Amino acid sequence: MFRLMTYPLNIMVLLLISFVLSLLPYSSFYSLPTEKDFLNIVLIVVFYFFVLLFTFDKKRIYIPSTGWGGKIYKSLLILGLVGFFLEFAVFGVPLFSTGGRASAQVLPVLHVVFYSAMICTVLVSSLYNSPKIMLICLLMAVAISVLTLSRQMAMISFVIVIISTIFRYKFTLKMYVYFFIVLVAIGVFFGFLGNIRQQLAGDYKNDYIITIGGASREGASIGNYLYWLWLYVTSPMYNLFLNLNNYDQLGSICSSYGALDNCSKSYILSVLMPNTLSKYLGGEEFAIDLVVPHLNTGTGYAIAGRLYGIMGVFLQLTIQFLYYIIGYLFTPRNVRAAYVVLFSAFSIFMIFDNLYTRGEFFFCFVLIVLSGLIHGRSKNIDNT
Repeated sequence: MFRLMTYPLNIMVLLLISFVLSLLPYSSFYSLPTEKDFLNIVLIVVFYFFVLLFTFDKKRIYIPSTGWGGKIYKSLLILGLVGFFLEFAVFGVPLFSTGGRASAQVLPVLHVVFYSAMICTVLVSSLYNSPKIMLICLLMAVAISVLTLSRQMAMISFVIVIISTIFRYKFTLKMYVYFFIVLVAIGVFFGFLGNIRQQLAGDYKNDYIITIGGASREGASIGNYLYWLWLYVTSPMYNLFLNLNNYDQLGSICSSYGALDNCSKSYILSVLMPNTLSKYLGGEEFAIDLVVPHLNTGTGYAIAGRLYGIMGVFLQLTIQFLYYIIGYLFTPRNVRAAYVVLFSAFSIFMIFDNLYTRGEFFFCFVLIVLSGLIHGRSKNIDNT
């Protein structure tokens, strides 16, 4: 079970699930996938399969004894909470503001640190501390998520806890039941927070998601919360198909940049480099092609696909794999499990977006490595 939730098997399975769900005629905005779309997904999954051959290991990754991360999680939790409450004191709380998240302001650069600290708090506590401490840290992250109206923080935190739990414990039938209940609860919470965000933005109305999702009769019949989930999982897939097809039919988007080197620069800054750094190097947010303008996610592969087609996606996956191998080898052994869990959590979200290049998530890797180096090796680690 723990291999199913880790990179690259997790994203392989999710891509197939997303594609199958995209075959359901639940929205009038989208056309059903073609054979060419199916072929592109198969090629990506096959690529991940070869990555799996190099990364698969029957042995579980070493996890130091419970309590080892006590000092680490406390430091990260204090950093995250103090940082966010400082932002709330200066700019106000998005949950209670008139414009909601759309009008929210943050401290430049420091916000990345605070956000990363909260994510890493959940990560460290769920892997190295007691279930009680893990629950407290998760609730803190969810509370910040609600106050900032950041569904992404809540979703990442839940996924990290799930993967970490699977890493640490052998699952029984009872735990599988709990696991299913948690997934359902996450789905309901996701839909609830989405509705709250739109209410605060001032554009909410009854059956909001049914309307903006262009729900067909079949789509409307599954209800608002389930339709939130279906639309969130499938709309990126439809947009990925559009970008790959536009590259094949219209040619490289490089022509709009005026020169090939500018397009290559855009690929490096938009696909491979953390956005916090790319901004200082002149990088601009890349706008992918969208089937519907207000449904604006396209999986973590859409930018690469629009710039260089399926070969651009293969290049992205290759470099991503190299990132994983290099990071795994150079991460201190006492936090290597944290590195794998974090990389795997971001891998899952490739179905929505490329979190590896989001500054607030990329910096999590930096915090994990620094934590391992600063606190040194656990006394429980052997010399082998």
